[in-house]
Amino acid sequence: MKSLYPIFLFAVAFCGCIEQEPTTNPPQKSQLRALQTIGQGWTYQEEYRYHSDGRVEEIRWERNTPFTTQGVETYQYDNNLQLSGMVKEMTGLVTEEIRYRYSGSQIVEASSYSNGVKESYTLYSYNPTGQLVKTQFFKRNPSTNEMLADGETRFSYHQHGNVQEIQEFVFDLQESRMKLHTTRTFPEYLLNREAVLDAYPTIPKVRLQKNLPTKYVLMTPSTQMEVKFDYRWMPDGILLDRTAIYPDGTSEQTVFTFFP
Repeated sequence: MKSLYPIFLFAVAFCGCIEQEPTTNPPQKSQLRALQTIGQGWTYQEEYRYHSDGRVEEIRWERNTPFTTQGVETYQYDNNLQLSGMVKEMTGLVTEEIRYRYSGSQIVEASSYSNGVKESYTLYSYNPTGQLVKTQFFKRNPSTNEMLADGETRFSYHQHGNVQEIQEFVFDLQESRMKLHTTRTFPEYLLNREAVLDAYPTIPKVRLQKNLPTKYVLMTPSTQMEVKFDYRWMPDGILLDRTAIYPDGTSEQTVFTFFP
C-alpha cells in the first residue's frame, strides 16, 4: 500500500474521489475519517472505518499517478479483541495476509503470506520503556525456500518520546552484512500539537510520534535533503492540513477529515 511513503503519511480530507458507504457502527468522536494528499501529478487518499468500540475495521485507499490503483486493508482480531492480523488486497495483485505474534502486549513478529505460502517476516525489538528500537526483515528465496536477511531499521528517540532518527539498512550479499542506506532525522517537534499519524509507519499499536514534526532531514551516502512541514488548524484546534515543502520549491498538501 502506502509505498509513495513520505507523502502519504499525514492525512487529507476526501474530495469525493471514493464513494463512501454508510457505516453501521458510528465511530468515536475525533477519529480520523479520511485523508487525501495532492502532489505534483498524483493523488493518494484513504477512508477509515471503525468498529463501534473504536477499533479499526478497514482502510480503503486509492492512488492516481495518473493510473488508478485501489486497495483495502482489513483488520482481524482474536476473541480477546487483540489485533491478530490483516488482509491486504490491491488491484491486480495477489492478496496478502499478515499474521502477528505477541510477547505480552507487544507485537514481536509479523509474517506475510500469499496463497498460503509464507513469503517474508519482520521481527520487532523494544527498549525497556516499550519504544520500538529495531525491525529486522527476512524474505523467502523462491529457489531454496530459505528465509534470508533483507533489511533492518533502527530507531532512536528524543527525551520527550518522539522519534529522533531512523536508520534504514539493506543487506549486501557480496559483503554479507547490513549497509546503511538512508538516515531520516526529525530534529524538532511542536510539543503542544498532537500528531494524527506517524510520518514513518511501522506496525499497528506502535506510535513513533505523539507530536507533529516541523521537518525531517533525509540523508543517503551521497545526498542530503531537508523537507519542511507547514500546518493549519481549525478554530477548535483540530488539524486541517499539512504542506510538505521540498528544497526545489515543490510541495504536497495533505488534508484531514474527522468524524464529528
